[in-house]
Amino acid sequence: MVTGIRAEVKPGLWVQITAITDKAEAFHGFADWLMSVASSSSATTTPTTRNEW
Repeated sequence: MVTGIRAEVKPGLWVQITAITDKAEAFHGFADWLMSVASSSSATTTPTTRNEW
């Protein structure tokens, strides 16, 4: 179905759509990575290992 949409959209607009989509996908990839780092570091950060708790 994307091919049908691509045929109807002007080429300049398609470039903008692709750029915005790439940015959104990159952000989601970064957010997934950040959440995985945060969840793995919270497992090692316990009240016994951090003085400020």
